[in-house]
Amino acid sequence: MTGNGRMKVSALRGGPQRKSVQRVRWLSGYRGFGKPDTLIENLSNYLRQHRLTDTVYALRLEKRPRKGEFYFFLTFETEYPEQLPQDVQDCLADCSMLRSALGPCSEEQVTGFVGHEVKVKALGQCLTYRALRLEVSGDPFSYEAAPSQDTPLGEASEKLLWFLSAVGQGSWSTLQSACGALGVADSAHSLARILSLLGHLEMSSDGERWSINPTQCVEINDESGESLYFQIGARIPASEGERQPQRNGPPRLVIQEAKEIISQPAETLAPLLPNLTEYREGLAIVGGVSSVQHQISQFDGLHFRPEPFTGTAGLYEVTAKTGRRMTLLYQAGEWRRGEWYGLRYLNLHAEGLLLPAQYDNTTGRLALPADQRPPLLYERALVLSSGLLPQWYGEWLVYNNIPLSVAQIVTEKLDLPLQEVARLEENHE
Repeated sequence: MTGNGRMKVSALRGGPQRKSVQRVRWLSGYRGFGKPDTLIENLSNYLRQHRLTDTVYALRLEKRPRKGEFYFFLTFETEYPEQLPQDVQDCLADCSMLRSALGPCSEEQVTGFVGHEVKVKALGQCLTYRALRLEVSGDPFSYEAAPSQDTPLGEASEKLLWFLSAVGQGSWSTLQSACGALGVADSAHSLARILSLLGHLEMSSDGERWSINPTQCVEINDESGESLYFQIGARIPASEGERQPQRNGPPRLVIQEAKEIISQPAETLAPLLPNLTEYREGLAIVGGVSSVQHQISQFDGLHFRPEPFTGTAGLYEVTAKTGRRMTLLYQAGEWRRGEWYGLRYLNLHAEGLLLPAQYDNTTGRLALPADQRPPLLYERALVLSSGLLPQWYGEWLVYNNIPLSVAQIVTEKLDLPLQEVARLEENHE
């Protein structure tokens, strides 16, 4: 107690205050058995249940594990290098998944052997699990792409484009009603995004209005360096050109050279894109969200789970008593509204869970993990490099005909590392 009868803060905390101790990080290796994703899930549960996530900072997995056996490395954060507190040692010794220890190792020893470091503070949540699973997904360019052919959704998207072209502009309810008439009411948002990516459609910032772009001709250089022309904007069933089908979207309409063209739009658009901070600050702020008046569910990487709102930054689904639902991003004390992929990307970025993009120099293809699809504004620049939607390659989305300069600018704007890779067949000796 002080002379005026008031207790010192240090007494409330159990003793004199100490300056915070600088902690160091170091690696220790282990041998794992079975399936990597099963071990990751079980280990994450163990670390969380025993409250070891303050000491176990990160996990890194062997890039190309053998079937049934693999190596993984834990990054520890302690006061002294290669020294664990006794209680932590005891907990780790009781973990059957950590019995085959290799001992401490340096960063230099594992560089090139392991994948991206994933923070373990929230290990066990699906956001982290997502990143770890992608570490073992392999070379994105080694997968067989889904065939480019007409699909029910692709046919509906072309018919929707014809209808919207005839109307010109309107409200969201008009577009939604048209999708209902085509039997794809549940895909209205997806189809609107697809038409926007391909340069046919523009949506207002609040998503309540749309308009069709005028018919225009785009010029790009194909893989051989030759000029290729395709049409964007308003389209009718009788539009001339070579129809090149693609999954879930209207065919690319390749045409002969026109008098008025838009040349290399991606190279023009990419430098004009905002950086990620500017993009987030440009999203509309939503007020009036209350944990009393609304049910608030936080996104864990796969699902929205109802939990008491504690002010933690993240991606949320907010449901009013009327049943209206909004997907909102909560950061820096503000609720912001935007398109789903943009909000999810911002959330992954804030969590430090973005994986690098990969670029194949020999084919001009850019690969992004499918569950960190970029905001529409950035993805549109990539799609307009070819006039084609990205193709699915395993757990990756691959964009075609991307100039290296465009790949570098877009990934830099997205604060996303870019790895340039060479095709394996090019390296045989």
